[in-house]
Amino acid sequence: MNTTSNCAKYHSKNIFVQIGLRRFFGNVVQALKGIQFNSVIDVGCGEGFVGSHLRKVYKNKFFLKGVDKNYEALQIADSVEVFDGLVQADIYQLPFKDVSFDLVVCTEVLEHLLNVESALQELKRISRKYCLLSVPAENYLRFCRILGLKNVACLGRHPEHLQSFSRSFFCSIVNRYFNIQSIRVSFPWIIILGSK
Repeated sequence: MNTTSNCAKYHSKNIFVQIGLRRFFGNVVQALKGIQFNSVIDVGCGEGFVGSHLRKVYKNKFFLKGVDKNYEALQIADSVEVFDGLVQADIYQLPFKDVSFDLVVCTEVLEHLLNVESALQELKRISRKYCLLSVPAENYLRFCRILGLKNVACLGRHPEHLQSFSRSFFCSIVNRYFNIQSIRVSFPWIIILGSK
């Protein structure tokens, strides 16, 4: 089975990438500390890295559904065997009823979208209680890419990132759809837990 471009990041041998990912997962768990959930959907689950980490930390204490548009990523996620079901779907038209899941997780997805607000509206629709979101702080990443001599011709822009978020800009958009419960910065990610 081929791997996706996202797998390269999670399987990177670069010590700084691995430290960053460990800190990211630690901050995700800290953001969820103290809230109760029995059902979770990972929207944009990709190859299942976030879902796998949640399953490892919380064991089998919740129902976990995964959804992604990329069929190849879903095949990899299926082989991990942590999800209670996987669905191929578009974030703008999720095939679930209103208030279907206690917790909606959507990490490293919004920066790839043309219409972030439509996506947030759909995430709010299927959420019963909470939504956990993360995006990269793109300006910092651009600087790091340039220092690493990556994407220099386009001033460090990631070719797949259609949106650029700062902490204040991300908070202002999320606040239109959710009450922000916590904000965590885990360089280079901004992580927000919101409630309905």
